[in-house]
Amino acid sequence: MGRRVGKSVPWMLALALGILAPIPAWAHGQAGYRDGVLEVVLNQWSLGFETIEVPAGELTLHVVNGGTLQHNLRVEFERGGQEYEFGTPLLAPGEAHVLMAALPPGEYELYCAVPGHKEAGMMAFLRVVPR
Repeated sequence: MGRRVGKSVPWMLALALGILAPIPAWAHGQAGYRDGVLEVVLNQWSLGFETIEVPAGELTLHVVNGGTLQHNLRVEFERGGQEYEFGTPLLAPGEAHVLMAALPPGEYELYCAVPGHKEAGMMAFLRVVPR
């Protein structure tokens, strides 16, 4: 199976905005989904959820480093026998980053790619279901 990293896919747009974004008032630092926004909180050894289900379509991932170490978020998935990934840069404690994507139904693995962090429990699954 081949691996394509950073390739454009017609049905997917993964755009890292590279900005500090305000935390939605409803989130208060809690991981969860509401109104097209998935809040991911990178804590020491968790992402704030194990599996979360969201509807297919436009999704904004608001990623906040709520831990005391540097973390990042990688999103991996497979389509047509190819593996793809996108994610955030390394985030300092308290820093936030926004990713926007149009995701079709499927399973997506989310994890911190800092060596040893995924193995320590910083991973979760995103299940995208048809609308």
